[in-house]
Amino acid sequence: MNKKQKIIMWVGISIFVLMGLFPPNSSSRFGDVSYDFLLSTDPPDLALAHLTIQWIIVFVLTAGAIYSIKGSKNVSSEKDT
Repeated sequence: MNKKQKIIMWVGISIFVLMGLFPPNSSSRFGDVSYDFLLSTDPPDLALAHLTIQWIIVFVLTAGAIYSIKGSKNVSSEKDT
């Protein structure tokens, strides 16, 4: 894993953790979502479906970015053979 891939990976992990610390909370109105700190004084009413979708999107985008950076490095090694 090269330096750019590690940076992309750590940015993705950081976003993933921040989404967990500030999860979406369902409110009383239909479809209304707010974001609050996980350890706030009131117990959160988590919107787990929203959080799961957000995590999947971050994972896919991070993996895609890491893979695309990896692909550009392999092109130069194929020319040597």
